[in-house]
Amino acid sequence: RNVLAALAAVRYAWTKPPQTVSDKSEVVQLLGGAGDPKLTAVVLALLTAVEDIAVTFRRTSQCKAVNTQNSFGDEQLNVDILSNDLIFKHLANSTCVATASSEETPQETPLGGKGFSVAFDPLDGSSIVATNFTVGTIAGVWAGDSLVGVKARDLKASMVALYGPRTTVSLAVAGVDYCHELTLIPSGGGGLKWEHSQVFD
Repeated sequence: RNVLAALAAVRYAWTKPPQTVSDKSEVVQLLGGAGDPKLTAVVLALLTAVEDIAVTFRRTSQCKAVNTQNSFGDEQLNVDILSNDLIFKHLANSTCVATASSEETPQETPLGGKGFSVAFDPLDGSSIVATNFTVGTIAGVWAGDSLVGVKARDLKASMVALYGPRTTVSLAVAGVDYCHELTLIPSGGGGLKWEHSQVFD
């Protein structure tokens, strides 16, 4: 019975990610230069997914294969699937994403929103996550309701999140000068805060 209870607790940790309250005020101020509330909503949704992924990593020691492969032949881990699901969920909740696709779900997936399409790798480097090396999330945001035929020069936003000793996001947004680093840090009351930590020019 104790073994079953322990297994149930591990599964709960992966299927029920923590509910965190975060302060994104510095990000909202930074994104004001873009002048697009819908684009801001998409970026904030991606940051919320990064928060959930980062916090969940720190709540579990279980990183294991799930006996499936993605469309590119890579063995999938539970962390791949969880990260993928979290990003899709938060993008859908933004109501500003028409479609999205990922390395784990390469086909375009309608999300019911309007304004943007997102392509992402939910967990780049997941094959080394069990050794505690840094891994990351990569995402690109385009205007429109399809990713077919999009070009890099048409990106409206792009980000790379790193889950290491620190959780950071390097973010570039159309209409906002330079690329900016955001760092996820603890805030009062057990919450989290995105701090604008660096500018890359």
